Amino acid sequence: MAGSGAFRVIIVDDDADFRNEISLLLETTGIASEAGTVSGKWWERLGRGRKVDIVLLGAGALGDRLFSTLRTFAHRSRVGVIALIDDCDHTTKVRALLSGADVCLSKPLCMPEVMANIRALVRRMQKLSVDGGRRDAWRLGHDGWLLVSPDGSVFRLTAKERDFMQGIEHLSRIDRIVSREDLVAYLGEDVRLYDPHTLEAVLSRLRAKVGRDFPLKTIRGVGYRFLGRLHSED
Repeated sequence: MAGSGAFRVIIVDDDADFRNEISLLLETTGIASEAGTVSGKWWERLGRGRKVDIVLLGAGALGDRLFSTLRTFAHRSRVGVIALIDDCDHTTKVRALLSGADVCLSKPLCMPEVMANIRALVRRMQKLSVDGGRRDAWRLGHDGWLLVSPDGSVFRLTAKERDFMQGIEHLSRIDRIVSREDLVAYLGEDVRLYDPHTLEAVLSRLRAKVGRDFPLKTIRGVGYRFLGRLHSED
């Protein structure tokens, strides 16, 4: 991992005591930080003179504006967002991730967990930067339940779509063309009994969901090929 000078943490929360606590902790680990209130002009400083900015966004004061605020980060490749949500339930967490958060943590916070997530997010973002912000970089995140396009669009996958895409991602590491037989075997099914039309039905739903830019192509009589880069973030 690059030195801490390669990134900065911006703490956005209306609780001054919380901002000071996080700032002091980051300072002891040599991580640069700034702090601001939810209503401040902190977003104007994002991405200036640094490779990566990490925003710790306290969601409490935002109320219903949380999700619209998160959406403003969706296309900023050098900005990572950790949403800090009071008593975060599963529905709120998923909605926040779909809106643009990279990580969601529930208050009260475990500080070692916060620090670990900051460093993990920086590593991930720096790796994506090294890979190049290429137009063909697709990602599977949130344990495979989210498919993220190169332009930051996020698609929630069903269980069958998730299994299908995880199989494509895993098998594409071995061979760029994934055979139907290998994919069926990856899914834990008996190749002799499995109806291949089931795969085509899943792919058809994925294409309808993602749109015409979805680069997974059918190789007639063979299987599938993902025309681009696809990797799992987990």
